[in-house]
Amino acid sequence: MNIYKFENSYVHSLDQKNRVFMPAEYRNELGTEFVVCTPPGSKNCIVVYPTSEWDKYFENLRQVCSGSDLALVERIANSTKKRTVADKQGRITLSQDFCEKAGLQKEALIMGVGNRVEIWNPDTWKATMAEFESNPPAWIEMLTL
Repeated sequence: MNIYKFENSYVHSLDQKNRVFMPAEYRNELGTEFVVCTPPGSKNCIVVYPTSEWDKYFENLRQVCSGSDLALVERIANSTKKRTVADKQGRITLSQDFCEKAGLQKEALIMGVGNRVEIWNPDTWKATMAEFESNPPAWIEMLTL
């Protein structure tokens, strides 16, 4: 059983062909082929999973949903994913649809989030963090070091 610990964040340029450099530490964990997607529940970002983690995510969807909801969620999840391989320079190509959903233009913030990697517009992430910091949830006070 693999335990992924994606962490850190990087900002890289997005070229005219929507290619972005995927850091080596992430590529090593993702494996040769991995899943790039905008699944149900992903907001303002592109999600990158090792194939085994995508399989777990998809199975979880199937357990949570039922009936006509299940069929719809399966369609959405599978139609918004792409199996991807990095090129020799370590870049991945993002579809125009993915770039539009994440609001990517010139730069991409690539961050490790435990079992996955997320790709954000750096300005959108800054706004998300500013909102969080100005209006922190109540549970944040219960955290101690």
